[in-house]
Formats: sequence, C-alpha cells, structure tokens
Amino acid sequence: MAFGFAKQTHAPIAVDFGVGRLKVLQTTPAGASGGPELLCVAACDVPLDLADKPEQRLAFQVSALAGMMKSGPFRGKRAMCCVSSAHCFAQHVQVQKDGGKPIDQCIGDELRAATSREPATLITRHSEVCEVARAGNKRTEMICFAMPRESVVGHMKALRAAKLEPVGIHAEHTAMVKSLERLLAGGPAAAEGAANGAAGSVAPGATIVIDLGLFATKVAICHGGKLGLARTIAVGTRQLDAPAKPDAARRAAEASAGGAATAVLEAPAAVASDLSMLSDEVSQCVRYYRALFPDRSVDRAVFVGGGAMRTEVCRQVARGLRVPAQVADALASMPRASGFQAIGVEMSRPSPEWSVAVGLAGLPTDL
Repeated sequence: MAFGFAKQTHAPIAVDFGVGRLKVLQTTPAGASGGPELLCVAACDVPLDLADKPEQRLAFQVSALAGMMKSGPFRGKRAMCCVSSAHCFAQHVQVQKDGGKPIDQCIGDELRAATSREPATLITRHSEVCEVARAGNKRTEMICFAMPRESVVGHMKALRAAKLEPVGIHAEHTAMVKSLERLLAGGPAAAEGAANGAAGSVAPGATIVIDLGLFATKVAICHGGKLGLARTIAVGTRQLDAPAKPDAARRAAEASAGGAATAVLEAPAAVASDLSMLSDEVSQCVRYYRALFPDRSVDRAVFVGGGAMRTEVCRQVARGLRVPAQVADALASMPRASGFQAIGVEMSRPSPEWSVAVGLAGLPTDL
C-alpha cells in the first residue's frame, strides 16, 4: 500500500482582526471559474470603546471568532491572519549584500536603529525592491515588515483560542496588494507602457494603493505585481471625523458670549489640517518611489479600506497626486461557490474594507 500526504481540499481560513470590525473569509482552492470561489464570509463590529484597548479588543474578537466557526460553513481548522498595522512596523532599509554580513544581520542592524528594539524581539518579513547607490556604494533597497514577537504570539494564541491552527502571519500591506492582483495587472497605461518598454523607452506605470483605516492609512505602490513601496501613515478616519460638538449648555454659553461662531469653525479647521497632512504624506510616498524608479510614473490611485467610502477624502488625496482614482471592492469581484453563506455581511453594498481579508486568503502559508 502506498502512503502519501493527503491533498488539501480547502483553503486556510483568513482572519482580519480589524480595529473596527472582525472579518473572516474562506475560499475554495478552485471552482467552476477556474480560480478560488467564496465559500463563506462573516463579520462582527467591534465596540468603539475597545478601539484603543488592544488586549480587550482581541479578547472580544476571539469570542466572536469562536462563534463564527460554529455558525458558518467553514471547513477545517487551518487559519491565517494579519497583524494590525499598529503593531507592524513597515520600514524601507538599504543594505550592502557584499559587506561580509548575512542579509538577516544587516536588516537587523537597520531595524535596531529605526525601532530601538533588539532584532531578536521582532518577527520580520522582507522583500527586495531595487539596487540603489549610496555614498558611492551599491546597496539593495528592501521593504521590511517587523512585528513585535509578543504581538505575533498574541495573534497565534487568539486563533488557537478559537480552536484554529495558525499556519500563516502576514502584513496588511502585502495582503491588500494581493487582493487587487487582477486589477493591478492591467493599469490604465499597461498597453502603452508595455509597447514603450519593448522599445527601450518609458517603463509601464505604477499604481498606488491607499487603505484608509480607522487609526492609520496604509500605502503601497506596486508595478508588474511587485511591491515597490510600503508605508503606514498615522492618520485614519477617526482623526478625520469632526470633533464632538459641545453640549447644549456650553453652546448656549458660547452664543451669549459671542463665541458660537468660533466653536463652529474650529472643527472643520482641525479636520482640514489632518486631511491636508494625510494628502502631503501620501504625496511624499510617491516622491520616494519616483526616486527609486525614475523611469516609472504613478498613474493611478486605488482606494480600499472602510474609509474608502468617504468620497471627499479620496478626492482630495487623489487631487494632490494628480492621477485618476477608483475605489476597489475585492469582495464583490470574487465568484461565489455553491452553498455560499454570508454572516453579518450585506453583500449588496460596496465592501472595500474587505481587501486585507481577501488578499490574505490568497497568500502562502509561512508558519
């Protein structure tokens, strides 16, 4: 009798421990369409008072996740998740490969300087970007995602507490780019760029992906399916929301003192300042990318994340970049398997906040 490994008949369960919402998704390995199909999606809103309490928030999500596993048609116990951008340091580093040190040690030295943490306390993922010249020496530009070991262990324990087996931990930037793989393969200048590239002229354009989250905005720039820049900006939709209005008594007192007009004007000014800062930071990302790839231009912006539904925010950021923009709904673009089930998810409305979960489902296991 021959022995061998049993073929996996289902994909790992993708778990997105979002700050504002827990999102869980599973696909089939392949369906009638030839690619993966949605088997089940489930979501649960996280109480707002837990947004800035990571330990209590994760405990709430573990309980909700365990309930989802019992109520939905999820198959198997293998699961992957992302570590929140609040606990994942996205850093560009430049290392000298032929300097006599192992590449991991070179990256560790750079991370020690950038994070003030010992490399042994971090779980890292890295990818090469391009060759650069620095002080007359050739170096390799690399994108490094560094996650505190305690955060990774905490997420693995969370999965196990829900009776799941961790098989992968990834960065949100990587997952959101993966979710747009088919869309990014055909940028607006793809055909023209391919023709010019073949003639040795201008390279095909790049796409900037902007994930507007509750507390932070994740930015990634990619071309030809390759990640060329990754950064997290500490401005999210919560900062862009107008500050709470004063109560009725305070408004009455300010009105009688002639200060009502001032109170009304302060909120929009604060929001405008944060929005302007966000737009400037995104533009700086493009400038950094252009310094790495002077022969490429960023010719499109794609917005994802829960904040992507805020039209005015997207318009101002895109206006600062001077490129056409669109909101991507990776969940809606996926075919559904026979017996598909949605739990706590309204499939008839746009769902750009599902980009991380959708992309995570397509990433390889790495544990």
